[in-house]
Amino acid sequence: MVLIMFLAYSCFTFRSILQPTEGYTNSTFDVSIVCGNDGGWAIEGDASIYDFISIGVLLPDGWSVVDSIPFTVTGYAAQDSTPFVTGSFFTHRDSTSTMYEDSVGSDAGTYWWGAASLEDVQMDNLDSLYYSLTVKTDDKTGTFHLRYAIGYTDAVNDTVSDPYPITISEPSGVDKKLKEKILIYPNPASRYLFISCGDIMEGEITLTDNSGRIVLRKNITSQNESLNIEKLSPGIYFATVIADGNKWAEKIIIK
Repeated sequence: MVLIMFLAYSCFTFRSILQPTEGYTNSTFDVSIVCGNDGGWAIEGDASIYDFISIGVLLPDGWSVVDSIPFTVTGYAAQDSTPFVTGSFFTHRDSTSTMYEDSVGSDAGTYWWGAASLEDVQMDNLDSLYYSLTVKTDDKTGTFHLRYAIGYTDAVNDTVSDPYPITISEPSGVDKKLKEKILIYPNPASRYLFISCGDIMEGEITLTDNSGRIVLRKNITSQNESLNIEKLSPGIYFATVIADGNKWAEKIIIK
């Protein structure tokens, strides 16, 4: 029996990078990334293909990324074109950081934070790869430009994004007080989201999805409010409380 397999490697492409444009010092913000391929990836035959994946983030000195980032890959098996879903975790590696420093480079005051998949991942006829990472800031203020990279552990076919700006400022005293008054729970949530508003008796609560679309909105009329989230799809959302011209947002996971 003769085994015939056609394999074409291609570059990843960034379908979407959802990074906020504003943030605070000594805080965190989340970035959701969806990748695909450039249309050239094709595998035919009886054998699947596995490979290690690397990612990178160009950060200002003093910033970092929360390690152990889960990711998901979807595609179609080479043997019979049935859909598959698999995944693993990206973990920080000094060697991957060095790889991006050498292959892409960085300006003064910035560095590449690099990570690689814990194991080789099935990549048959790749459809999408998606992950969400959390970036930690320090006490610097100003506008900073982050870049994102993804590819294979040898950096031959790595794809690097354009710069994404974010303006970091110190949270105002009013915003800090607003945060101290608000308790949003449970998190993760599945049926209802409860908001304890302290002495806030007038304002608004919104829930937005990862694209920034408002999916729920409610006026604050009491010290304890709730949102019915049973009809929302699982994923990452942001609950924002607006009161007296100030606002505070918190990441919420709906499962």
